Amino acid sequence: MRNFTADFLTGIRSWFSAIPFILKHGLFVYFIFPIVISIILGMGSLVLIKYLSDYFTDFVSGYFPHESLSGEGWWNKFLQILSDVGKYALTITVAIFSWLLMNRFTKYLLLIFLSPVMAYVSEKTENIITGKTYPFEWNQFAKDIIRGIALALRNMVIEITLLSLIWFANIFMTLFLFPVGLILSPFCMLLSFMISAYFLGFSAMDYTNERRKMTVSESVNSIRSMKGISTGIGSVFSLLLLLPVLGVTIASVTSVVAANLAMDKTGKLQE
Repeated sequence: MRNFTADFLTGIRSWFSAIPFILKHGLFVYFIFPIVISIILGMGSLVLIKYLSDYFTDFVSGYFPHESLSGEGWWNKFLQILSDVGKYALTITVAIFSWLLMNRFTKYLLLIFLSPVMAYVSEKTENIITGKTYPFEWNQFAKDIIRGIALALRNMVIEITLLSLIWFANIFMTLFLFPVGLILSPFCMLLSFMISAYFLGFSAMDYTNERRKMTVSESVNSIRSMKGISTGIGSVFSLLLLLPVLGVTIASVTSVVAANLAMDKTGKLQE
């Protein structure tokens, strides 16, 4: 069992090594691809985020007894205040989770569209580090792209399912167990972030396993054994995605370089 914390820090540190590595070896030219794609995807996601947030807030806010509370008694006033606070908390919760879900969906679309570029950058990075070369074959290249897309879709379904379960559980607690839901909201947000980070790091690391002709199952087991590294790489990736356009531009290409550097430190790149 690898040490999660040590691996997590290795994943974080690999990002600080990746930037000078990219500049030194001229890999920054590949940043142009995510710039174009992220602008297109970003504009569409903003519209959908607003629609989802407004729809779910209007739907569930009807369960708050806001209009039915009347009278001058202290109990009714207390319930009125509690209802208002709960409604505002729900609005914020729904808006945040709507943004998280759309962000994840857009993120995976970006990973799918950039799969050929990221695969090439990953291979080039390994070649620079180890000197290994992989003969280019169109058939194999096409298979690798299809495999990468299929794996991205798999991860997207798993991640969005987990995030949706957390989201609905948090909304349920906010509606019916308001104090508990409010207290657990930060934990739910942290858990959502860690889940997303793991799958982002997974995508960056899988390109290396792909070149070694690992099956999806073998790659899942391999990366699961290095989940600390995957989560560390994905954590920086997730934080950079908060920056419009620039964050995506830096994160997508840099993540695969960081993944190779981190795997090299553990000896996995030499296998």
